[in-house]
Amino acid sequence: MALSQAVAFFLVGWLVFGIRLTGWWPLAFPLVVAGALTFIAIGFLVASFARTQEAGSAIANAITLPMAFLSGAFFPLDNAPGWVQSLAKALPLSYLIEGLKDVMVRGQGPSAIVVPLIVLIVLIVLIVLIVLIAFAAVAGGIGLRLFRWS
Repeated sequence: MALSQAVAFFLVGWLVFGIRLTGWWPLAFPLVVAGALTFIAIGFLVASFARTQEAGSAIANAITLPMAFLSGAFFPLDNAPGWVQSLAKALPLSYLIEGLKDVMVRGQGPSAIVVPLIVLIVLIVLIVLIVLIAFAAVAGGIGLRLFRWS
């Protein structure tokens, strides 16, 4: 889904708005995949805590909207206070945005996606581990509580 959306955005930008991308723009696709997987993993983490669909939606909005503002998705962070720039470096969306800018706008080559991909992949692994450990703890607790020898 993320790849098809990225292709649609590129086509609309090119055909409707006349946007010209740099020579390394195809490197955006691995970043889009890693970013999608990262946010899917964050969604799994939210789903592991949310009790209802409405609560999950509220938690997801509470995470993604501030992240979008603090990661430079809506405006550049060059003139933001130092603490905001430091906070942005802790958010996965910052790495995705910078990587996409590097290969699509700034004309940087394959080396530009190394750090964003590593950060996003490490984050995916950590979130999956957290979800698995939480699930194991809950399932183990329920199993210990309900288990009886016959």
